[in-house]
Amino acid sequence: AKLGTTQNGTDSAIDITRVLNEYTGGKYRTTEIRDDVATPEQVARLRADIRTAVDDDRPVVANILGGARDIDGVEHNYPGHYLTVVRYEGDADTVLIADPARPDTPTYWMDVTELANWIAGRGYSS
Repeated sequence: AKLGTTQNGTDSAIDITRVLNEYTGGKYRTTEIRDDVATPEQVARLRADIRTAVDDDRPVVANILGGARDIDGVEHNYPGHYLTVVRYEGDADTVLIADPARPDTPTYWMDVTELANWIAGRGYSS
């Protein structure tokens, strides 16, 4: 109810950030990737935001659209969806996705550039 979610979904990462901030005391902010494909700068920003949030024990909530492949080559495709980034490896070049819509595969690893391009046109809360 706080998100204003309807049968059509939740409007944007801005709504996610607003509600997360109610519970965390304002630790989250929204970052939009307005382009159709993430720029190298946007990928670097996402990588840094993931490191900061996860190191602070906070998941990153990503608003994604369309399809992307995990590091095992499995395609994940949604007409619009939210998922969380809960861990990273190395410099956050590879991230662990916790996907509430996939009970058969609730977590999978993904390249951060692939994730940034999956978010492209939308945003994320970190």
